[in-house]
Amino acid sequence: MMKSLVFPGTDWVSLTVALNAIGTLVVVGGALFSSWRAWRQRGWSPRLVATLLVALGALVVASGGTLTRLGHHDYLYLAMAPGVCLLLAGYLVADVSRVPRLPFARHAPGAALAEAEPRT
Repeated sequence: MMKSLVFPGTDWVSLTVALNAIGTLVVVGGALFSSWRAWRQRGWSPRLVATLLVALGALVVASGGTLTRLGHHDYLYLAMAPGVCLLLAGYLVADVSRVPRLPFARHAPGAALAEAEPRT
């Protein structure tokens, strides 16, 4: 008789935990290595902080998934919420250097005010 994949046995749980761990090591390890190289070359920067926040967010989300596969289903969303917040914070920190532009404006918002001469 064929086992149902809806309620996998311990073999499937072991496989998914191992694949989750390998994927997490690749993502977090790559981000940490990239951060270390950037820090050696340029020191602290918003991009470096953003990369560290993304690595930490991925680690937190992965830990929630691993706990779920090990039978602690209550911890999934407790780990997902702060993990996704850290991922978003990393994205926003990396995007802070971009100046928002309006499609119909010739200059960045506020540039005309900075260049305008004071009225007398």
